[in-house]
Amino acid sequence: MASLTSTRAVADGVPAVTSAAEPARTATPDEARIRELTETILKATNIAKPYEVSIPLLGASYLKDASLYRDMFIKIFAGFPADPAAETECLLGKLQGPGKTFNAWILGRILVATMQMKDDTAAAKTAAVIFGLLKTSEVDCFSAWAWGYLAIYCAEKMPAELEAVQKAMMDCTDALSKKPEEHGKDNVSWAIVMELQSIAIKDDKAAYGARLAKLLEFTGTASVLAALRTIPKEDFRAWATALILSAARKIGDTALVDSLTAALPEEIAGSPSLGDQMLALAVARSE
Repeated sequence: MASLTSTRAVADGVPAVTSAAEPARTATPDEARIRELTETILKATNIAKPYEVSIPLLGASYLKDASLYRDMFIKIFAGFPADPAAETECLLGKLQGPGKTFNAWILGRILVATMQMKDDTAAAKTAAVIFGLLKTSEVDCFSAWAWGYLAIYCAEKMPAELEAVQKAMMDCTDALSKKPEEHGKDNVSWAIVMELQSIAIKDDKAAYGARLAKLLEFTGTASVLAALRTIPKEDFRAWATALILSAARKIGDTALVDSLTAALPEEIAGSPSLGDQMLALAVARSE
C-alpha cells in the first residue's frame, strides 16, 4: 500500500481550497439550522481539544464554508499539537504513541471534511498519515472507527486499495466484538455504522447485508432501528441513524430507508447534543 504513504505536505499547512463565486441564494431551512448549530457549537468549543474542534470542522465542510473550514483545520492540528505542513513521516512521528489510535480517529473526521471540501491534497496526506498510524496499531474502538473513515476515502479515491482496507476494517471490528468488555457498549455498533459507508459507496449488497446482520447479532435485536436504539442518545445516536440511512439510500434498501426516514426527526429532536443534531441534519441533507 505504498500509494498511501507517499503524499507530501500542503504548502504552509493551510488547505488549498478555492471556491468559485456563486450567485447569492437563500439558505434552505435545514442549511440555516446547520449553520446556526455550527456557530453555537463553535462558541463553546475548546480549541485546544481536537475532538471538540472536529465537530465544527465537519459542520464547515457540510456547509461548504471555506473560511471556517480553513480556520478549523489549522486549529485542530494546533490542538494535537502537530504541524500540518510537516512531511508525512514527521507527522507520523508526532502522532505516534499511546494515543495514536485516538489520533487516527480524529484524523478520520478531518479526512471526511477534506473530501467534502474537495481539498484533494490535504485529503491524500491525511489518508496516508491515518494508514501509517493504523498499520501497527492495537485493536480498540478508535482504530476500528479510523479504519472506517479510511475505507470511505479508498472507496471514492483509491479503489485499488479498498479491498485490503475493508478487510483490515472488518477484521478490527470483529476482533473488537470478541472482547468481553465491549458487550453492553456501543463501540462495535458505531464501528459497523462506519463500515457501511464505504460498503454502500461501492454498492456491495452482499457485504451490506452481512454487516447489518452482524449489527443485529451483536446488539441482540431484531431490526436495524432497534439496534440503533441501543446506542445511548448521548453517544450521537441521531448521527448514527442518519449515516445508516445514507448507506441504505445508496444501496437501494427501500424498507430500511422508509423506517429510518420516519425515525430520524424524533432522534434529532430528542438528542441532548447540538453536535449530534447538526451532524444528523447535515448527513440527511447531503443525500
